[in-house]
Amino acid sequence: MAKDQFEDAFGEFTDNFRKTTNETLKKMAKLVKKEVKKNTSIQDVHTPLWLKRMKHPYSGRSTLPHNNPLVHKVSGNLTSNVAIFQGDRKDELRVGVEESNVPYVGYIVNGTSKMVARDFLSFSLLSVQKKLRKMIVKDLKRAVKKQNRKK
Repeated sequence: MAKDQFEDAFGEFTDNFRKTTNETLKKMAKLVKKEVKKNTSIQDVHTPLWLKRMKHPYSGRSTLPHNNPLVHKVSGNLTSNVAIFQGDRKDELRVGVEESNVPYVGYIVNGTSKMVARDFLSFSLLSVQKKLRKMIVKDLKRAVKKQNRKK
């Protein structure tokens, strides 16, 4: 293979690889966003009366063990402000909450002196970690196969 042919083939492979990784990154961000929305919109028996009977399990003074980072839907404001944000680099996406619309999100994630922390963002990412890995492997294998067919 001549030098020019090699450079052309390598350039084509690089472009194809970059395109595939960008597509995969977008799919990954959408999956994480969907999981965060699910984990911030729990609706069940958590009425004010129920919380009182359970001795306020989310309170910082609660003696009940608390390791559940899920957040119950009250107004829907938190869930509706979950978004995908462009990072500093063009190949960087972040899933989070628009803090200007939900100024209390830090209190939920980090907790306060009166409320336990519920880091639903990290929990959501960990919940889909295996799916994300599979997605990466599948998409990159597909890109390599596509490149091999072009030869």
